[in-house]
Amino acid sequence: MVKIAQKNMRVVFLIILLSFIVYALITPGVCVAKLSASESGLNILRDFFGLDLDKYDVVVEENSLSEFFVVNGVQEDVLFTLTGDGAKLRIVFTFVNGDLRNMYVFENNGVPLLRQIGEDNGGGVVEAQVFLSKYEQYSAKSFFGELKASLDGVVVNKNYTKTVGNNVLEVMVYGNGETNFKWYYVVNGTMPLHANFVALGFKHGSLVSFTDTWNLYMENSNFELLKSAVPNTSEISVGLGDPSFEGVVPLFDEVEYFIVILFVVISMCCVFVAGLVLKNSLKRLYPLRGFSVKVFGVLLVFVVLLSLVGSVNALPVGVILGSRSSGASNDLYGYHSWRKTDVEISRQEYVNDFIMSNCLTVANGYAGFSNLWLNKSSVLAHAQYLGDNYDYVTVFDWDHGVGGYPGAVSPYLVPSDEIHYMFEDDWGTFNGVPSDYEIDWSHGVYDIDIYDVFAAGKVNFAFINTCLSADTELFGQGFSSSGYALGMPFAFTHRTVGYVVEGSNSTVMSDDGYNRPDAFSQCYIGFPFGSASLDQYIGYEYNWQPWYEWVVLFCYVAFNFDVSVNDAIDWTCSMQWGCSSFSVSPLQGEGFTAIWPVWDDTNKSFNAEVSNAQGLNSTLAVYGNGNIHLKNFHADHITTYPYINGSSSSDVSEVVNFSAYSVDSFGHNIRYVFDWGDGTTQTTNYTVAGVPVNVSHSWNFAGTYRVTVRAECENGAWSDQSEVYTITVGTYYKQISTIVITAIILSLIMLLIILWYRSKHENNCKNT
Repeated sequence: MVKIAQKNMRVVFLIILLSFIVYALITPGVCVAKLSASESGLNILRDFFGLDLDKYDVVVEENSLSEFFVVNGVQEDVLFTLTGDGAKLRIVFTFVNGDLRNMYVFENNGVPLLRQIGEDNGGGVVEAQVFLSKYEQYSAKSFFGELKASLDGVVVNKNYTKTVGNNVLEVMVYGNGETNFKWYYVVNGTMPLHANFVALGFKHGSLVSFTDTWNLYMENSNFELLKSAVPNTSEISVGLGDPSFEGVVPLFDEVEYFIVILFVVISMCCVFVAGLVLKNSLKRLYPLRGFSVKVFGVLLVFVVLLSLVGSVNALPVGVILGSRSSGASNDLYGYHSWRKTDVEISRQEYVNDFIMSNCLTVANGYAGFSNLWLNKSSVLAHAQYLGDNYDYVTVFDWDHGVGGYPGAVSPYLVPSDEIHYMFEDDWGTFNGVPSDYEIDWSHGVYDIDIYDVFAAGKVNFAFINTCLSADTELFGQGFSSSGYALGMPFAFTHRTVGYVVEGSNSTVMSDDGYNRPDAFSQCYIGFPFGSASLDQYIGYEYNWQPWYEWVVLFCYVAFNFDVSVNDAIDWTCSMQWGCSSFSVSPLQGEGFTAIWPVWDDTNKSFNAEVSNAQGLNSTLAVYGNGNIHLKNFHADHITTYPYINGSSSSDVSEVVNFSAYSVDSFGHNIRYVFDWGDGTTQTTNYTVAGVPVNVSHSWNFAGTYRVTVRAECENGAWSDQSEVYTITVGTYYKQISTIVITAIILSLIMLLIILWYRSKHENNCKNT
């Protein structure tokens, strides 16, 4: 009987153990591919575009989310990568409730999606008509035939608008070869904010994008905005909590913890029930209890921990920051703050929860932390912890931010009149009620703070949604005259922003990471001027979309698909506005109007019309390398070629000071080899990456010398050579300069004398 009992118990334990092993293997896991979306995408490639899929190797990525602005909607996205015979195609399809909402072509090298039927002199009109004609047949919707007919007689060489009944056709022609066709539905000359539209984008005659939201909002007969599109404060739970809370709140997948606990409870119940059924004494089961139960217990704990280890030890980590401007109290009028609307605070919480639940997950290679509603000391302490314990850090921030004076606050040693960039903590820098407040600079998180807590190369991606977060001109960048870090991009990356060619290994970060991405595995996104509040709507032609939706879609795409930051930006702009690319979106060019409603104490309400609530011509900037992939991020090992600074002239034997610094993507220490151009070199000791090293040199002979520097990391990786720094040495060259200047001055004096003499001579002639 004991043997039978032991055997049965072992079977029970084995089943439970295998259950945990299976759980550990699938956690974290990717959602099971939905055949409907994949098959629909394959059907479009095969039946609509006419591709012979047997000629290509096909890789499929699929994900889905509950649509956040369509009632009872589910959005399914499937990304196809086709390669074969030297050709490559990367195209994504988005379905909402089974209907195609969007397709976007990231890359097409030699795959004939739409064969041109001839020379198109209509600026893309022929390609658009071919697409609509084919899609009418494929979808069996005559509506697309009506859109095709609206293009009859249209020859596009400039922007064009045409109205047919309730449909408005707009054609936008851009200088980079892109042409956007967009059809809107209007009622009595007006349309809702969430406009119903169909959009087609072409670049140099090739299909780039197709967006169809025509039937997405038609269920609302009054064409009013759906409640889920603009929830009010009562519709979103705002966890305001205790303003004094200073703790760190790591948020992992609650569902994952629930499953673990459920497994543990079920397992213990199985053990308990098995013991009752077997009805054996503990003594008779002692051999089993003494060994097997202990072994099982150890294995059980090990497997449970194994399932969670990815959450704790993921090398990249993401953190979300945000504030409520709690110090600007507006409780008297029923609002949390007079500097931020309650709806804006709600948006912050919604976006935070979405990113934590859907993006910064173990499945995507991240540990996630939410630092909403923390004050400065906790923000910096946690940032220091993340920087010390993780290889790479991703940062999001939704906040107010412009400039402030850290020198006015102890214990900063910055000059009191030196302004620095900042974003605010939860309390904020405005302290008091609308009619009686004071500025408190101690609640600003400054560029000098961020520079100190994050080492060079530590932050792989930053999305700082504050005003002036990407500005490098108003207050400057690099190091201030007093030697302190200046500028938010420089603070997060330890790299100044400037012009570099595409693929550059320079320490200088590309000022256009979208069109000219550099090679370093680092990207920074922000606003050079005004930042969009999450609750505001940004318009593109007749189409207005809320900014928080753009942010949510961008994060969903960038973290759940193996695409670049630039691809995610393009895809999101196409989804939101029907744009063919980020370049022609309202986030670029002339930009948009950033709006932060300000409390009007006279009328006791928030007002978006006052001058300081709007930032005209605001744009979104992408710095660094927009080609990096955020999902399962990994960095290429690059030691950037150094930035060098020094004097441009000196005397013979005069000691001249130079500085140089470089950044290593793996955070390795760096030493520098200076070539002084006179046949001598100088090698420094290893120093921390991103920290300038100071050296000095003198030349024994007059002349012009070309100084260059190379950096070597402690693991032996060399950088490219720096740009040449030219210095002129010797009094001989100074004397030449003096002689030239003297000659010019004497020539001017002689010219004045001659002019004076002629004038005097002419006057004498007139008198005689």
